Amino acid sequence: MIIQFVDSLGVPKNEILTITSAASDSILVTANQITTQFNLPLDPFRDNVTYLVTQSGIENWITLGYRNAVFINSDECGPEFVFSDLAIWGTSYDSVRLVNTRILEGIDVNVRIYDY
Repeated sequence: MIIQFVDSLGVPKNEILTITSAASDSILVTANQITTQFNLPLDPFRDNVTYLVTQSGIENWITLGYRNAVFINSDECGPEFVFSDLAIWGTSYDSVRLVNTRILEGIDVNVRIYDY
């Protein structure tokens, strides 16, 4: 799932921030990664995930819901997790847009967070 940070006109902007998973307190993005968008994992054992985003000492959050399914093609390959129907369940940001509900390779952005 890809989150992109943009200004009020929708132009991507580089960010210095930390992103953690609220469920596991795992750090997903450290403050030394500077980019306009972040590819974040979804939890295959739940139907939602909450990310905590800290920038300059200010913490925001976003909760995303989704459908997930497990397919087993063969014993050798193991399980394949397929996610779909991404939705924003809640956020502390003022302006967030769901750009694409599909979670597939080739999708550039799923969620856009505007000028926070």
